[in-house]
Amino acid sequence: MESVNSGRSADHCSLFSRNLGRGLALSAITGFVAILALEVGTRMFLGNVFYPRPPLYVFDETLLYKLRPSMVEVYAAPDFQMSITTDSHGHRTCSDTAAIPSDGVIVTMGDSYTMGWGVNDDETWPCFLEQYVKRDSEFVLSVVNTAVNGYGSWQYRRITESMVLGNEAKILAIVIMLVANDPADNVRFQTLTSRPEEEVVEMMYTTVLGAEDMQSFSRGKRWIQNKSYAYWMLSRKGFFDSVKKAVTLRIQGVDKTLDVKDPCVLQDCSVPIDGLVADMAHIVSIADSKSIPVFVVSANPGFLDNELDSVCPEDVPATSRFTGCVFINLYESAWPEVMFNQHSGGHFSARGNRVIGEQIGRYVLGSLGG
Repeated sequence: MESVNSGRSADHCSLFSRNLGRGLALSAITGFVAILALEVGTRMFLGNVFYPRPPLYVFDETLLYKLRPSMVEVYAAPDFQMSITTDSHGHRTCSDTAAIPSDGVIVTMGDSYTMGWGVNDDETWPCFLEQYVKRDSEFVLSVVNTAVNGYGSWQYRRITESMVLGNEAKILAIVIMLVANDPADNVRFQTLTSRPEEEVVEMMYTTVLGAEDMQSFSRGKRWIQNKSYAYWMLSRKGFFDSVKKAVTLRIQGVDKTLDVKDPCVLQDCSVPIDGLVADMAHIVSIADSKSIPVFVVSANPGFLDNELDSVCPEDVPATSRFTGCVFINLYESAWPEVMFNQHSGGHFSARGNRVIGEQIGRYVLGSLGG
């Protein structure tokens, strides 16, 4: 009797093993087919937007992060793409910049609006500024665009210290564009300064527009990342939000033009600008010690009629050459819809950047006596 029961038990175990084996094999085949279908589907339908590529940003000990140096990329987002080229310092470049600017350089600082988010290299306002000054004067110079997405005056004061006090290049002028989120960005940067590099990179996802491209990988994951579109896509933070945004924009369309009617649309009204004003005063004092004029530019009415006026008054220079700081109020300019790129979160279009670059250029040439 025991032998019969033992035989039945063995048969049951054998049947269970066979069924388990078939189930596992079927699951493995199904999983493989699903992964293959996902990979093929990703390459076919999303390959032009989501694909393995090097990060746009790298960690920096002084500034926390910066654009990847010596980069030549075509950055593709769900709703736009742009060519982006940087020099060995991680500064975005213009194609006609003089290799040896005999008269000196103009340093521009800012965030994504100054870096030129959504437009090609030569369509940023610093490049149009350079073109304007060269066209309307005899100066042989270049414009250095130090701007990066998410930067605030916290970075601007460090860039000023580095470039003015620790650089042999002759700086003719400094131009800084302030935007609404600068005061709030400065608060976030203060929390990042004491964090190790790994945590800084992780926190950049919520600090920098497009910073999901800073995602770090182990060697094994990097090998898979470079081989698999699907893995890279699904491992990307904010991927599903990006897809939703792309679908919404294509189906409904979104009007992202600048709303100048409500200052709080343009500025986080709950964050005081004291820190920003202190940073700007520090920058102006450093520049003034080297007789370098500073221009602060903004289209945000929230920066008008406050303590920033004592540092950078809204006044046209009375003399042909001057030092100190002047506020260039772009808020009073006409802002037609075509001056904004509706596919890059409302950033300036190439046409808008040209108008801004030339407007700033008139001030800069006035200070240089050109």
